[in-house]
Amino acid sequence: MSQNNFTTKHIKIKDLKQRESIEIMLKVNTPISIIAMHIGVGERTIRNEIKRGLVDQQDSMYGFKKKYSADYSQTEYERRNVTKGPNLKIGKNIELSKEVTRLIRDEKYSPGAALAKIKSESVIEVNVCERTVYNYVRDGILEIEYTELPYGKESPRKNKKKASRSLKNKDGISIEERDKAIENRDCYGHWEMDTVVGGTGKGSSVLLVLTERHSREEKIIKLPNRKQESVVKAIDKLENKYGKKKFREKFLTITTDNGVEFLDHKGITKGERTKMYFAHAYSSWERGSNEVANRLIRRFYEKGYNIDEISEKQIIKLENWINNYPRKILGWKSTNQFLEDKQIF
Repeated sequence: MSQNNFTTKHIKIKDLKQRESIEIMLKVNTPISIIAMHIGVGERTIRNEIKRGLVDQQDSMYGFKKKYSADYSQTEYERRNVTKGPNLKIGKNIELSKEVTRLIRDEKYSPGAALAKIKSESVIEVNVCERTVYNYVRDGILEIEYTELPYGKESPRKNKKKASRSLKNKDGISIEERDKAIENRDCYGHWEMDTVVGGTGKGSSVLLVLTERHSREEKIIKLPNRKQESVVKAIDKLENKYGKKKFREKFLTITTDNGVEFLDHKGITKGERTKMYFAHAYSSWERGSNEVANRLIRRFYEKGYNIDEISEKQIIKLENWINNYPRKILGWKSTNQFLEDKQIF
């Protein structure tokens, strides 16, 4: 699902004369947009070309500065072409190359998910594996920067803190009391719930996110604020949508963190329509499905995005995108395919 309504045709730069023109124009501080127009390629292609051609050049008697070198970039281009060798599979399959690039860049797919979608929905022959696509991106064979991959930017690993009960939620039922069978994800109906917030000072709306542990089914509801009554109203609407009987069958349990918006557990579980558990403080890994789902949402709406600006139509589109996204953990099936195969409502 792309949030943009346009695509750019990506043409590789292969000629030394083109690179020399780029170098000359950069020396006189020509804007990237003008360089791209002169060369006849997209601005992204120019930026990628500049990154690949940077070398350390002496800037003064005492220091060096990274500058673009046409000769160095051309040498690197020719070296990569030699190392590709005659058996570069994706090079012989232009349709596959274009579709993989489109899905990763425009549809926010990972390489594995892109290949899975092409296999299941297209007549294009898939003759490469997930790791090979990562290698092609790394080596500059595909017109994608490594940082454009969903997990191309590595986040600092957080040390797990010792799990502990929240002091502000002493009357909630702890995850410690949750049935151990739920941990195995063997049956449907056990959900995790969280909120995705916008930037500080950028509106008051948040997204209420529910993720089912067995199928990774996603429900996204826009709330006007992060108040407890807004969460309760959202659950009430869900119950009205499905009906009391089906709601109780579908939402057997809900596990949340100890955020203030979830502390009215009596309002959420009203009439024993579901059972609610609270994870330990500082233990996001206890709601791992939520964490993965939130990262999928952030592919389109990065941290700091004003959630007030997200329309209901966009939320429905995002929810459908997630539920139709191929998952490695589901054997590269989407949630919807998985539910259909299992004949789960």
